[in-house]
Amino acid sequence: MRPRLDWIVLLLTLGAVPACLPAESADSGDDPGEDGGDSDGDDGDGDDGDDGDDEPRFHLVDLVDTDDGVQRLGVDTVNGIRCADATHCAIATRNFGDGGALYVTADGAALEPVMTTRERLGGAQFLGIDDTGQGWIARIDRAGPFVMAAGDPSAAASWSLVAVGASDSGSDFTELNSQELVRAGSGGDWLYVYSGIAWHAATAPGETTAWTGQWSPGRLPPFPADYDARKEADATLCDSDPAVAIEPDMTHLGFASADLGAILFPAGGRNQPGTDPPGVCVSHDRGVTFHQVAFPDLRAGEIGPLAVACLDADRCWAFGGVDFDGGPAYVYRSSDASAAAPTWQRGAVPSQADSDQPRAISFAPDALHGWLVGDDGLIWRTDDGGATWADAAGELAAVAGMVDWTSVFAVAPDRVWLGGADGVLVTGRP
Repeated sequence: MRPRLDWIVLLLTLGAVPACLPAESADSGDDPGEDGGDSDGDDGDGDDGDDGDDEPRFHLVDLVDTDDGVQRLGVDTVNGIRCADATHCAIATRNFGDGGALYVTADGAALEPVMTTRERLGGAQFLGIDDTGQGWIARIDRAGPFVMAAGDPSAAASWSLVAVGASDSGSDFTELNSQELVRAGSGGDWLYVYSGIAWHAATAPGETTAWTGQWSPGRLPPFPADYDARKEADATLCDSDPAVAIEPDMTHLGFASADLGAILFPAGGRNQPGTDPPGVCVSHDRGVTFHQVAFPDLRAGEIGPLAVACLDADRCWAFGGVDFDGGPAYVYRSSDASAAAPTWQRGAVPSQADSDQPRAISFAPDALHGWLVGDDGLIWRTDDGGATWADAAGELAAVAGMVDWTSVFAVAPDRVWLGGADGVLVTGRP
């Protein structure tokens, strides 16, 4: 991979790419509800669409030194990005040698450090950033505590460490296991998935919160305790745990709706024990039971997806493919994922090498414009909801070069943030 410091110095010397340019203001002329272009080629800002004499479509946003003296640029991997709009975002990184860092921005340009895991969490790594429905969470690679924002997530003061509580099996959630999914239910209860176990609590996380194990067929003893009898009576029950074990950890795993009435996670994925067909496991009863949904049209050598991402209970996407599997990367989509008999369709993807390994996917609120990123510069883009995907690596090459991309967040049809290895963080518009 090309060293970042060399080309950053070169670009700054030539003046081609500023170290950090402000994101476009809301009155720039762009309509975030449009797809970034119209029939005559204009992109909505009144120029000819190529921005040759205007702000570059994409620009780098520099990570900054944190108060522990660790140089983040060129070292960290940007694992988590979540934005309330084009300029108000939270960014999380991992650093194998020295933990990770959490940043916020309220202008889309300058990042303000919130904390490093070395100083607060003993070197834990950040895995991703999710909206729990009761505040954002920057997930880490251990069971607790939670790193959560109770107020405006783009304000550093909103973030704090929250105790998880204890389980009914004696665990105090301090083991070195990854936080996979955290969601607040609309009824005040919570779902917490970590290390292949789905837990349920009747109250918000805290020192006295009591968690009950709901789903983990591979656990000894399993959750639920009578799983074997249930499986014998209903062969469509999943026997997968909610986890996909690859290194490095995925930046997101699955999805839970606001009412917890729809919960999805991958099935038949890499290093998932069990006999489930490649596809997803879906719960319609708040995580009490999960049933198999097999993907059609999988090819020889292809296994289940690495992650599932959804805008709501029905509009979902799942992607798969790792560099040592027998087939190339793929993307499936569904517009009725929570239905009793959902339909999943395979998208048409660019010609690729079998070694392509996607790492993250994100769709704009319109469910049409989406991005998928991965190792070795993998960037695909769609404007038809994932039916067809185009190679968009060239759109970022001039700014970021060849990057192992690990995170992406589509704010709007014409606004996206992308992050990757070597501290690369980019924002802009297609």
